[in-house]
Amino acid sequence: MHNETITEYIALIDQLTDARRSSDSAFFSAFSDLNVQTRSRLITELPEIYQKELCTELSAKKLAEIFNLLRTDDATDMMIILKEIDEAKWLDTITLMDKNLTDAIKVLMDYAEDESGSLMEFEIFTVTMNETVSESMKRLGNLIDNHALEHIKNIYLVDKEHRLMAIFPLEQIATAKSSLTYADLYDKRVLPLSVHSRSSLDEAARLMKRYDLSVLPVINRNGRLLGRITHDDMLDYLQEDATRQIYGLSQVDPEEEIEEGVIETGKDRAIWLFVNLINATLVSIVIGFFEHSLQQVVALAVLMPIVANMAGTASMQTLTVLVRQMALGNVVWDDAAVILMKEVKIALINGLLFALLAMFISYVWFASWYISGVMAASMFVSFVSAGFLGAYVPLALKSLKIDPAIASSVIVITLVDVIGFFSFLWFATIWIPEINGI
Repeated sequence: MHNETITEYIALIDQLTDARRSSDSAFFSAFSDLNVQTRSRLITELPEIYQKELCTELSAKKLAEIFNLLRTDDATDMMIILKEIDEAKWLDTITLMDKNLTDAIKVLMDYAEDESGSLMEFEIFTVTMNETVSESMKRLGNLIDNHALEHIKNIYLVDKEHRLMAIFPLEQIATAKSSLTYADLYDKRVLPLSVHSRSSLDEAARLMKRYDLSVLPVINRNGRLLGRITHDDMLDYLQEDATRQIYGLSQVDPEEEIEEGVIETGKDRAIWLFVNLINATLVSIVIGFFEHSLQQVVALAVLMPIVANMAGTASMQTLTVLVRQMALGNVVWDDAAVILMKEVKIALINGLLFALLAMFISYVWFASWYISGVMAASMFVSFVSAGFLGAYVPLALKSLKIDPAIASSVIVITLVDVIGFFSFLWFATIWIPEINGI
């Protein structure tokens, strides 16, 4: 891809996408016609479903040729995909790849997917105290010419144990006197920003956002410099994380892509639809307990969905905001008491407001103070429960190491519906004369 312009690069991706939509054979043929450098640049930008198809179709030798040209983090991502598809081919491929790269891949695969180390790449340029600016620039130029390094924006000063001591922007070094050593430039009062390799990616994202960093060095517990996280890789992570949250709240598989086939997509969605069927059945059972009440007063069946809809909307408002803030690191379990108090206060205010509105509407509609009272009481109870559950459930799930973006909406909506319907029909059963016989 070194010879292609950005415009040509985008055009090639569009061509491959069009070919894939035409037929599998056209896609593989178009990809195979490209030179290996271009293939290595394109494969990391394609949708994951296309990457899986290429890993399945291409031989271990061809995959090794492509992966050898990737940055360590991108090569690791591709090898993870290949291992999930065909472990035997993964073993064949890794034996054909550059040993230094495979060693790096094995290190990166040891990190959990939510740890900072999983996103780092090892392509960094380090210097030592006694090295001059002239010597380092000559060495950097040779590495770039040999395509061993690219996208270098910072130079990292390390000691004999490879511990990170300082970070110099490349433009600072480029304008410094060539005869100066890095000992002359080093200011021990300035502590370099870095992230521990076992820290969460959310922590790395917060550091990069807070200090407007394009690159963040990664260290181990001894301060030894391991690699770097670049802004483009962090952006990809944040986009994937945001997608996961949105999909999770809607009970859609976070891995679903628009390019997936009908059967794969339908199967993934069917699982969540089955879960929702169970939830709906549970709600129906609760309603069934009050079948006599519904038969006696038809107005209850007309008004009942209003309570559930309003409470469900209120709970999703709380849930969506809280899950997103938790993902950004703005909310932790220590904040639980404050958050719950705030959400309950909001629920009390909105519950009272909409209880009065619901009472007024139902009275105008059915001219019954009994029905109006039932509507007001159940609306108030539903709003308070929606506010409490919308705040408490994601916090509780997070404390249990369960992803709140995936599980929260199923639990909250089910509980809010059950409480809403039960309170509505229970109040109706004990208050309305036509039902209780008073």
